[in-house]
Amino acid sequence: MRFVIEKRDNKSKAMAFAVPVVSFIVSLLLGAIVLAVSKVNPLEAYGAMLNGAFGTARRFQYTIVEAIPLLMCGLGVGIAFRLKFWNIGAEGQYIWGAIGITWVMQFWTFLPVPMLLPIGLVVGMLLGAVWAGVPGYLKAQWSVDETLTTLMLNYVAIGFAEYLYFNIWKAPLGNMGTPEFPQAAWLPSIWGKVHSGL
Repeated sequence: MRFVIEKRDNKSKAMAFAVPVVSFIVSLLLGAIVLAVSKVNPLEAYGAMLNGAFGTARRFQYTIVEAIPLLMCGLGVGIAFRLKFWNIGAEGQYIWGAIGITWVMQFWTFLPVPMLLPIGLVVGMLLGAVWAGVPGYLKAQWSVDETLTTLMLNYVAIGFAEYLYFNIWKAPLGNMGTPEFPQAAWLPSIWGKVHSGL
């Protein structure tokens, strides 16, 4: 017997609803089995996960802050997947976007402050796009597998960002992080740690 995976061109609404729901339930059951085999109470473990993510307003805020960039990266690579380009490098492209806007905020201080944010966003998008273009060029020119190159370039971006963070762009007086952005370029808070920049 041979199994064949085929794309469904027409999915019913019931199927579109059932597949993610059933997948979620099955994943919970499989996780519970692994936890039980590891001699951990699955209900206590899942309860601790929920409490850690949503137990207080502050935890819920941090969950949103961490989740939104991941969701945005997922949407971005979804477009590439539809084009049959297997982009596993969203993390590196996101990091280059952050490097771009930080560079503008720190070193383009000759610009009027209200212009820093829009210019920083454009520079960040361009750097992320250029970083994504490297594996695209390699694939088009020499048929280099984009799954491998996009994945490997993540580590290059992470390493370069860490170098900037801990050396060139390190905040004065040994504080963690980079120097603060100009206050006029700060984005307003929506709810505690959740801000409009997300």
